[in-house]
Amino acid sequence: MNDPDHPSDLIIYRLDLLKNSDGDVSKHPTGKQDIPATVEQVENYLNLLEKEWDGEFFWSNPKDTLDSLPPGYKLMYRPRGTKNNRAGDLYLWGHPSGLWFSSASRFSFHLAWLINRGKKGSCQCKPCDGVRG
Repeated sequence: MNDPDHPSDLIIYRLDLLKNSDGDVSKHPTGKQDIPATVEQVENYLNLLEKEWDGEFFWSNPKDTLDSLPPGYKLMYRPRGTKNNRAGDLYLWGHPSGLWFSSASRFSFHLAWLINRGKKGSCQCKPCDGVRG
């Protein structure tokens, strides 16, 4: 059957099945200032990750898509306040260092290392270097 919503050449990458994830739920924020991201915010974040990769890491078909974050990682939203209706910020938590990623771009380095672990040496992302990401 030919389903236009699911082309036969589409590959969906489920990062929640990544066996060598280093995500740690004990490193998620415990304060009340951060709230779990909405489904739409997570989808947008995954779309940004896809654009960061764009064939560079392990896919080249623009129809391929990410479906989830790696185990132990959670996207959180931090409102900036009510002044001037400013939007908040998204942070990805779960890195073993306890530090967060402030953008999909910064997480993309760590994710590429997770996927290729053992093949590319040490991770070059900021939290792995002990710097807030």
